[in-house]
Amino acid sequence: MGEELTSAMKRAIYRDLDDLVNTNRLIVEYFTRDGAKIEDYNSDIHKNVISQWVLLGSENKIIGESLMKSISSQLYCPKHLKNDLSLAAG
Repeated sequence: MGEELTSAMKRAIYRDLDDLVNTNRLIVEYFTRDGAKIEDYNSDIHKNVISQWVLLGSENKIIGESLMKSISSQLYCPKHLKNDLSLAAG
């Protein structure tokens, strides 16, 4: 954004993201600090997590996916890269 975010701005952004999740426009996924996905997130139990917001219907997609399909190419990557970038098989 080109400027330092104040705590009030951060709260407003998270509040807007929560509204978009509640209206089914976004999906939120939670991860531990080491990158493991939390399948059954509970805010009372899980603390200090990483959140990732995804547009509904575009989860597990990578940029250039349609180009790769059109030229019948495949993407191979090591397991740690797959986990870090949230890439999905297929």
